[in-house]
Formats: sequence, structure tokens, C-alpha cells
Amino acid sequence: MRVISFYSEDLKVDYLSLNLQFNNLNQIQKTADYLGDTFGCKSTLLDQSTKLKKTLVESAKRNYSTSFIINSTKYWRGTTLCFKGNSAQLFYEVLKSKKLDWTVFDLDSTNLGRIDVCYDRKLNSTDRYPHLFLENSCQTINEKNDKQHAKLSKNGRILWIGKRSSSNFFRVYLKPGRKKIRFEIEVKKDEVKNFQHDFFTGQFERFEELLTEHFYHQATRLFDLENSYCDWLRNSFRRVRKLPPEEVLINSLSTSFLTE
Repeated sequence: MRVISFYSEDLKVDYLSLNLQFNNLNQIQKTADYLGDTFGCKSTLLDQSTKLKKTLVESAKRNYSTSFIINSTKYWRGTTLCFKGNSAQLFYEVLKSKKLDWTVFDLDSTNLGRIDVCYDRKLNSTDRYPHLFLENSCQTINEKNDKQHAKLSKNGRILWIGKRSSSNFFRVYLKPGRKKIRFEIEVKKDEVKNFQHDFFTGQFERFEELLTEHFYHQATRLFDLENSYCDWLRNSFRRVRKLPPEEVLINSLSTSFLTE
């Protein structure tokens, strides 16, 4: 059976965050030093309560950086470690290569906070009106689905679907240069629990298969597969093997409590 992976489906990780159950500055600095010394990763700190922002570790690698965000609310006191864009993909590759020392993060109390997975569809000469695809998709989603609300940005180049605070948040937008249109899902809260056991136990083949299937399942519920901008989705979704429900359930029950 064909192996389904991010590589085989041309998917990328665009955002990755870990919830660390501490906000001690010494522990944060120790973690930042480890990422800097081992991987050349630049680190910055943002304390949401005091608005303190400072650099923890400088780095010569301009394309590899992370942020430590200290949260202190009545719901959760901890630190979110965030990787964005190219840095998220780089960090994910580090995890897959098993070069990360998880003891630095106190794995027993660390949770997967959020992961964004995306597909970039290249625009060709016949794709003359991508903004109309966004407009029509927005209208169709709002007409057929009471639970999903779609909204366009003022310039018409970004389509948001769902509430930003929900476990699944979808967006489609034209990338700078207008040569690609990106389909992206943001998975967090209860939904991300279904994937974090495989993530932390290094079962990345299964992790990617589950998350890819979830990405396609969400996208096919929202978009018209006969539309030319969804040709990649129509072709890809047919190749994905839908895992038995009991496998997903086992994976979910193997996770610890998650706080966003």
C-alpha cells in the first residue's frame, strides 16, 4: 500500500507550537541556549502579562528562529514555544531526524499546542481570476453550512473559514507574488490531541498519515472538488487511505491533558 506522507502529498508544516508547563525564566533560557547551541536557532521572549520582549539567543541563521511566549491566566500558567513559517518546517525536520533531546523540555508535562499544515497550489496561465474562487467559495460555504462561517479579507485575497478559537481553522490565500494559492489548516485544542501521541513517540509516518487524512477530510467538506483550483485536492484525496476509527480513538486516548 502506498505510504501517505507530507512529502508524498507536497504538504508543509507552516506553524508548530509546544505547550511547556513552566514559565521560569531560568528554564526558558536553558531551553533557548540548547536550541541555539545545538541547532543555531535564534530565540526571543515575550511575557504577555508584562509585555516584556527581549532576545534570548542571537543566531547567524536568519531563517531559523523561535519565540517563547509566557502565559499567565486563570486558566493556564506556562510557556508556549512557537515556530513559524520556514522555522516550523526546519524544527519538524529536526524532530523527524531524532536529533532533539526531549529531556530538555520535560516531556512528561509538554503538550502539542498547535500545528498548521498547508498545500501551495501553483497558479498557471489559465488561472486568471483566483480572487473569484475565494469569493465563490466564501458564498457557497456560508450558504450550505450553518456551522461553518466563511469571511473574506478587505482586499479579497484571504478566505477564513471557522472561528479562530476553534479546534479546526481553515484559510486560503494568495501568496506574495501571486504565483501560488495556499490552502492551510490550523489544528489545535481538542483536535490536536488526536495526533500528539504519535508526535511525541516519534511515530512520524503514522502522524503524517493521520494529519494528512484529516487535512483532506476537512478541505473536501468545504470546497467544490470540480473547481479547477481544487484539482490537487480531488486527485490527492482519492489516494489517501481512511484509517479505521478505532485507530484514531486509541491514538487520542494515549495523550495527556492539553492546555492551549
